[in-house]
Amino acid sequence: MFNRNLKSALTMIELADEYSARIAGEIKSKITILDEINDKLDALSNELVLNENLSNKEDVDNLIGEMDDLINSVKSYSQK
Repeated sequence: MFNRNLKSALTMIELADEYSARIAGEIKSKITILDEINDKLDALSNELVLNENLSNKEDVDNLIGEMDDLINSVKSYSQK
């Protein structure tokens, strides 16, 4: 989801010949979505720290894997 919104925003920027209020609004919308993803990652991290009683190791591994994927997406976005 993060990468899809990132690619969409970058495509709008690349294809725009000149400033457009509509495109600026769409890009701001994409940035809001990306910020929400970051907020959800923070909440997920807090939940992991607070919840020591996850049902099994597989649940923990899945949660950590999802967090790693999201962190890598954020890093990719930051490098562009």
